[in-house]
Amino acid sequence: MQTGFRKIKLEVLKKLNQDKSSKGSIDKPIVPLVDKINQLPDFVTTSSCSGRISIVKEKEGMTKHRKAWLFKSHSKVCIEDLRGISLIEEKCSLKFESVILHIATKNVDKGLRMLKLAKEAGWKKSGIISVKDNKVVLECSSTEILAMPFSKSNRIIANDEMLEEFCKEANEKLERAHKKIERFLTEIEKNKDFLSED
Repeated sequence: MQTGFRKIKLEVLKKLNQDKSSKGSIDKPIVPLVDKINQLPDFVTTSSCSGRISIVKEKEGMTKHRKAWLFKSHSKVCIEDLRGISLIEEKCSLKFESVILHIATKNVDKGLRMLKLAKEAGWKKSGIISVKDNKVVLECSSTEILAMPFSKSNRIIANDEMLEEFCKEANEKLERAHKKIERFLTEIEKNKDFLSED
């Protein structure tokens, strides 16, 4: 019977594989990085996002997990994409949120090694968020964010100039986020022995 972190990793990978086959939930740009990390014996990814541009319903008192996305894209967008959504009565925001990756590992030392590589790859907003027996969880992210009011009362309140500028900046940030995914992958490939040694 598997015990400790090995058992945790097998359970996570089982769920991950189910998600990939049924929903395709792993964003394509981050799949090579997720696969590479999951090949390392002492690490496993628990969630990921390659960066997204979204329109989000905002309600006072709602937590992040209860927000409703009216639009979500993990690739570049144009103003026509944003103007094509169905509007609602509630206030909505237009957002870019950067790449984020949660990684579990077996101890703090291993976590610190992975964090070193993440920060060298430009994932500056990274750290350990949980320490438990047999599992340490890292949150690795970048700093590219962008947000603005989009609509309320069933009408878009942002004008075309604002939307064009948002699309330009968000697309540039998304491109930078995807390059950081590639850099993180390169750092891991160069430092596999560093991550594997006890």
